[in-house]
Amino acid sequence: MMPSPAELSYFLEVASTRNISRAAERLGVSQPTLSLAIRRLEDSIGSTLLIRTKSGVELTKNGQKLMNQARSLLESWERLKKGALDGDESVSGVYTIGCHPSVGVYSLGFLTRLLAENPGLEVKLIHDLSRRITEQVVSFQIDFGIVVNP
Repeated sequence: MMPSPAELSYFLEVASTRNISRAAERLGVSQPTLSLAIRRLEDSIGSTLLIRTKSGVELTKNGQKLMNQARSLLESWERLKKGALDGDESVSGVYTIGCHPSVGVYSLGFLTRLLAENPGLEVKLIHDLSRRITEQVVSFQIDFGIVVNP
């Protein structure tokens, strides 16, 4: 079984702190959760990676090799994720926003920047009573509603 990115990240934190309790605290997980993840990683690799000592943990020879390779692998994974998601942050399409006219005056200032940063985005505005805007959102006639006391 292939180790998960979380297991590799956990292992790298233990390898850097040389202490399971401190690593668990820094990662925001419990010590038993971290120990179990390290055990799963050792099982999937088929080798002991850490030697527990009175003062913390030491890396085995295989642990040292894995530490170097895991760092490289996780960096590559982050680059791959970023490359796959590049351009995915833009918003495009046609959306309808409904709001009461007085609410729109104070709440739609963000649209100028949003439209400038996303040329593929088109926004249509509908002004009506908050109650009617709410009804139109619920019935899927408009996409978004900004209402007050509907």
